[in-house]
Amino acid sequence: MTDTLDRPSPVDHVGGAGLDAQTYRNLGYLILAYPLGLFYFIFLTVGLSLGASLLVIVIGAAILMGVFAAAGQFLRLERGLLTRLLGATLPVATPRPSPAKLVEKIVFYLRQPSTWRGLAWLFLRFPMGVVSLVMVVGLIPASLSLLLVPLIYQVVPVQMWDGPVTTLDQAMFFCGLGAILTLLTTHLINAWAGLYRLVGSRLLVP
Repeated sequence: MTDTLDRPSPVDHVGGAGLDAQTYRNLGYLILAYPLGLFYFIFLTVGLSLGASLLVIVIGAAILMGVFAAAGQFLRLERGLLTRLLGATLPVATPRPSPAKLVEKIVFYLRQPSTWRGLAWLFLRFPMGVVSLVMVVGLIPASLSLLLVPLIYQVVPVQMWDGPVTTLDQAMFFCGLGAILTLLTTHLINAWAGLYRLVGSRLLVP
C-alpha cells in the first residue's frame, strides 16, 4: 500500500514537469545549445579546412593539432554540461600517451575512435542547437504571452487571430490555451534534453 501511495500518479507525470527543478536545468542547457553549437561549427569548419589545406607545410600540421587540442577542451566542457545540467552519467576520460612528433601526433588522434565520436558530437551540436533555439525563442515567449493576457489586456492592446481581446472571458480563454501550451512546452523541453543526454552519452565516451 505504501508503494502505491509513494508512486507518482499520472497527474504528477503530466503536470509536475513545471515544478521539477530538472526542467529548468534542461532549459538552461537548451539556452546554451545554439551559441555553443554555432561556435563549435564555425571554429571546427574553419580550423580543419585551413589545417588540411596547409598540411603540405608545417603550419598546417600545427593548425590541426591546435584544433584537436581545442576540441578536447570543448569536449571536456560538454561532458561537464551533460553531467551537471542533464544528469548524464559518463565514464571518466583517461589521457593516453601520444607520440612526440607533430605528424605522428596527428595520425595518433585520427586513429582514435573517440576523436571521431567527439567531432561528430561537436558538429551535431549546431543543428540540434537550431531546434533548441526555436523552442527557447518561440514556444516559451508564446506560452508566457498567452498566460499574461488576463493581466494586460485592459492596459495593453492584445490582438489575437480572431480580433482584439476585450472581455475577461476572452482573456481567460487565451490564458487557458497558454497553460496548455506551457505544459506541452515543458514536456517538449524535457524530451529534447533527454535526446541530448542519450546521444551525448553514446558519443562522449573515451
